[in-house]
Amino acid sequence: MKTENFIRFSGFSLMLGGCLATLGWILFAISDPVYIDSDGIQWIVFNFLIIFGGVFIAQGLPGFYLSQSHRTGTLGLIALVILFIGIAIPYIAVHSIETATSPDIPPIMRLLVSVGAPGIIIGVLFTGIITYTAGIYPRRWVAAALITLVLLGLIRQMYSIPPTLERGIFPAVFAGIVAITGFYMLFKLKINHTTAQ
Repeated sequence: MKTENFIRFSGFSLMLGGCLATLGWILFAISDPVYIDSDGIQWIVFNFLIIFGGVFIAQGLPGFYLSQSHRTGTLGLIALVILFIGIAIPYIAVHSIETATSPDIPPIMRLLVSVGAPGIIIGVLFTGIITYTAGIYPRRWVAAALITLVLLGLIRQMYSIPPTLERGIFPAVFAGIVAITGFYMLFKLKINHTTAQ
């Protein structure tokens, strides 16, 4: 597969995954903000939107890295690995276990969350900083949005916020940023010989 096609395919994957996850988080924020109604069919549907969103997002991350790798180098690769862990564990592993076992969630979940939560925070922050310095994406809004989201997430650790924000709106905004980034990669990104190196 040509590099350009791989980046476009990755953009499509990010866009699709971001849209699925955004929809799942918004539906949870509207109908079950405290995330406890595991008896209804919506529990499975909403969680599957987030799980498959995570699968497509994780699949699209290598192309996102490749689109700016000539400017981010090894630091960009490290950011990619951390962010991949931060997506794969919370979105795919944790939600899969939670979907299948709730309300009797096994203790192993705490271990997964203890790895996944820092992974997504550090990965998003690191990726935001790296993306900002690379300057590939327009007006650096992608980087600024990711960094701002992490800062808001850190604030939520210090102050009590409504569940609708914590388990609905904040993750939906992140997934929405991913979807918009994927759209940009698919339709707007100028891919040339330099970008593809």
